[in-house]
Amino acid sequence: EALRQAEYSDSVRARILARLREMAYLDDRAFAQWWVENRVQFSPRSLRALRQELVQKGLPRSLIDEVLAPLDDDQLALAAGKMRAYRWRHLSRADFEKKMIGYLQRRGFDFATARQTALTLMNSEDE
Repeated sequence: EALRQAEYSDSVRARILARLREMAYLDDRAFAQWWVENRVQFSPRSLRALRQELVQKGLPRSLIDEVLAPLDDDQLALAAGKMRAYRWRHLSRADFEKKMIGYLQRRGFDFATARQTALTLMNSEDE
């Protein structure tokens, strides 16, 4: 669309698009997988939040479903919680639970998942 608005000729647009495809810049599947892997590793979010981000990027829902299928919300929550738990290890159990639940909910996890993750992390700290 941007190429059309910039009034490039059809042949120039075709060459540009071919080059972008060749470099895999127009591969929605590769982009979606990269986006999800990046989020999971550096800024974990719930499946719901990841889905919303990919929808906002304009990706087809069928592709989003395919890319997110192997992921599990409980595992994502645990990964997110572990990244933050060390900061709150000095807190009381009640304060730790409150902070962890809030943290996970802000990342799109529902209350039940957030609470279970907080309890799991608290119990693993006790061992």
